[in-house]
Amino acid sequence: MTLTIRPMRDGDAPQVVAMVRGLARDTGADIVPKLTPESLIGNSDLIDVTIAEDEKGLLGACLTLLTYSTWRDAKGLYVVDLFVDPRARNGGIGVKLLREAARRGRAKGARFIKLEVDRTNGVPSASTSAWVSF
Repeated sequence: MTLTIRPMRDGDAPQVVAMVRGLARDTGADIVPKLTPESLIGNSDLIDVTIAEDEKGLLGACLTLLTYSTWRDAKGLYVVDLFVDPRARNGGIGVKLLREAARRGRAKGARFIKLEVDRTNGVPSASTSAWVSF
């Protein structure tokens, strides 16, 4: 398997939307995300999408936003959604997506990354936030 980590292309948007819906399903969310391929592409000035793929297609996506912390007086990166196809989990793809998203964020001035982990990921509380400086 040759893994490629890269920015999303417009043609990837329908599959990324399906991944976000899969994330909602996997976490037991009561709502279906309203995200559409058109809105994802139309908001590319706000949201940055990093893709993992191999020869067979897309394996994962990390959607991030630039944010700002008044406490840190610094730009940061907020992970909106991180999804890896169930068939490709436990192979380090999520970490690779986060590393590339962080690299891209750092190029835009981000000095930290924030993400929330859902209870279905083995965290004892309902959700947990984490801040990592870089």
